[in-house]
Amino acid sequence: MSGFEYLLVVLGIINLFSFGVMGFDKRRSRRRNGDRRTPEGVLFLWAVLFGSVGIYLGMFAWRHKVNKWYFQVGIPAIFVQSVATIYLLQNFVLN
Repeated sequence: MSGFEYLLVVLGIINLFSFGVMGFDKRRSRRRNGDRRTPEGVLFLWAVLFGSVGIYLGMFAWRHKVNKWYFQVGIPAIFVQSVATIYLLQNFVLN
C-alpha cells in the first residue's frame, strides 16, 4: 500500500468517527434526562484533526448544529485548511 492510499484509509476512518460523534451528540441532545453532551470545542477539534468532511456531513444528515453560524463558516474553512495541508504534505514532505 502506498503512502497516499494509507493516508486515504486513515482519513476515511477519522471522518467516519467524526460523523458518528455528530450523530451521538444529536442523540444526546434529544434526550432531556441530563446526559452529558459533546462540547462544541471537541467537535471542532475532530474537524481540525482532518475530520471536517465527517462533521459537515453529520451536520446535514442529522440536522445538528446547522443553525450555528460558526459551524456554517468554521467547518468549511477547516476543510479548506485540511485540503491545503494534505496537498502540501503529499507534494513536499512525502516525496
